[in-house]
Amino acid sequence: MWPSYRVDETIYLSFQRPPAPLIAKPDIRKKGSAMWRDLPDIDGINSRNVVSNLLKRSVEQRCFNRGLVADRELRLLYFPYGLVKLNKLYYRSYDGRKTYVLSVGQRTKSGSKYRYHLAPQFLVRRNLAHEYSVILKVRLRITDLGGKTFSRFSALARRKHLCVQWWNREWLNRQLAILEYLSGGNDAISIGQGDEEVQISASFTNYSADFSINEASLSAFKTEEEREYIEVEAAHMNDEESAND
Repeated sequence: MWPSYRVDETIYLSFQRPPAPLIAKPDIRKKGSAMWRDLPDIDGINSRNVVSNLLKRSVEQRCFNRGLVADRELRLLYFPYGLVKLNKLYYRSYDGRKTYVLSVGQRTKSGSKYRYHLAPQFLVRRNLAHEYSVILKVRLRITDLGGKTFSRFSALARRKHLCVQWWNREWLNRQLAILEYLSGGNDAISIGQGDEEVQISASFTNYSADFSINEASLSAFKTEEEREYIEVEAAHMNDEESAND
């Protein structure tokens, strides 16, 4: 895969030169370069749109380089079973602890076992916090134990079964683990080399608010979901430990 922007059948724009097999072809040649910050458009395409597209494609290329696999039907990039030892993604939590989450886990619903695969999705936004910001969302690829995907309805039912126990902390931990894996434990996710290198920060942008929720004033009444979460949290943590047994 070559992270590039297709202008037409003959012109492609990219931060990096094509891979060697493409360069070797006689009809592939460098046409020129452009300082995209100084130009409103490149070959008739809005420069900012080109950069946003290339940033997204670049981080997706990093996913491929690190072993993630594409599901073309679901349009997902996901962690395949066995990509990392015991399917454990190690990372440093926001409180400084070294811990892990599963890149692929197993659950049982109504007596039937299924697997979930973490599937990172990247969106590029302009002028959100910086000139360009990459947003990481965590999606899930749900399959049977043989790797076959379910129908949309069956997959949604299993996703609901799985994620009823996942709150902000669970989603954040998986985001942190994915970023640490893609960055190789470095401060940035790097794609390319030398003057063609693209770097995307592996840290979240943090904000501080002047106000917060007064938890002491909250009602002592707990919703059904809150009660269920309290009851299953310990079991959920044990399940994470033994999901691959």
